[in-house]
Amino acid sequence: MTSKHYKAIQRLLHLVEPNYVSVETNYVYERGEIDLLGRYPNGTVDFYEVKSDSAPHNLRKGVAQLRRARKHLDLRGKDFIFTPDLGINDLETVTRHLSALNKKKRRFR
Repeated sequence: MTSKHYKAIQRLLHLVEPNYVSVETNYVYERGEIDLLGRYPNGTVDFYEVKSDSAPHNLRKGVAQLRRARKHLDLRGKDFIFTPDLGINDLETVTRHLSALNKKKRRFR
């Protein structure tokens, strides 16, 4: 049986692979794992974290994973979160979305 996470990684791979000279899935490093790395010819490396849904706690976890990886690996590039329901979103868009959700939550308390 294939997991939802694996299927989502394969779907993402299909979407982004043509944009890079090489793509690596499930990249493991000392402090964790990144679901997908896409490398450009100039050495820039984009990171993708896959989440099975866009629940805020999953998005927050993805943001933390990407920030930790970017800091630890010290590579130039952009960071993205992929969810089957929202597609590919850059880290800035996801953090703005989470910030807006937090503001709404505070208003209703």
